[in-house]
Parts: sequence; C-alpha cells; structure tokens
Amino acid sequence: MSLDQNPLFGAWQTNLNLALSLSRVIQENRQRVRTLEVQTAERMIDATKTMADSVAGAQDWPSLTAVSSTMMRKQAEFAASFWQDLFSVAATNQVALLDGVRDANSALQSKNAAAIQGAVAPGQSESMMQSMIKPFDMFRFFEPLMNATAGYGKPVGARADSKRAVATA
Repeated sequence: MSLDQNPLFGAWQTNLNLALSLSRVIQENRQRVRTLEVQTAERMIDATKTMADSVAGAQDWPSLTAVSSTMMRKQAEFAASFWQDLFSVAATNQVALLDGVRDANSALQSKNAAAIQGAVAPGQSESMMQSMIKPFDMFRFFEPLMNATAGYGKPVGARADSKRAVATA
C-alpha cells in the first residue's frame, strides 16, 4: 500500500496541514489586532494634542464646555470605531478558522473515500476505516454555522455576494 492510499497517513497529513493553517490564521489576526491598536493609539494621540490646543485657547466657560463636549464625543467615536473594527477582525478570524476546519474535513473524506469503500468486507456494514473516520463527521454539525457566517468580516457588498453564493450552492 503506497502512502497515498494509507488512510492514517492522509489523516495525519490533513491534521498537520489544518494545524499549520489555523496557526497562520491566528498569527495574521494577532497582527491585525496589533495594527488596529497602534492606529487607534496614534489617532487618539493626535486628537489629544488638538484638544489640548483647543483647551489652551478657550477664553470663557462656553468655549471651554464646547471643547469638553467635542472631546467627549471624539473619545466615544474612537471607542466605537475601535470596537467595530475589533469585531470585524474577530469575525474574520472565526470564519477563517471554520473554513479551515471544513476544508480539512472535506480533504480527509475525499482522500479516504476509496480506502473506506475498499476496506468493507462483503456483508459487513461498517469497516474499521469507517469507524475511525466517523468522529470527523461531527464537523458536519458546524456546516450550517459556517454557511451562515460566510460573509461576516467582509465589506457589506461582499457579504451580500457571499450569502448569495452560499444560497446557490
């Protein structure tokens, strides 16, 4: 039996590829979060300098309260923008992780389909190979979730296109 026909080799190889793929996705998203934090900090530093100049230039109570109100509004906008962007990164991360699991499950099943069929003895309903691969069928449980989240983390137009693609598949 060659290595290509050995189901255990194929399963091991698929699992290692999945682990590497998931690790790459996680590291890329860590980098996105770090970049987002740096960009937000730079924007807040610039806004703080601008507000400090405005506070220094205030001559009376009305102008000082106006500066204070503007400063609070800007801080709320920065916070909302940061959390929205962070959610987008998290959603993209989850979709990529689920896609990786789905792809690995498909690869595992396709690599081992012939071996499973060939390992069934006449009159036997389930082979040893089928019983070994059966636990991987649990990933089918996640398929509706993966299809439902196919467009999250993408721009609104791309999200609609992605949902249409899922609906037609």
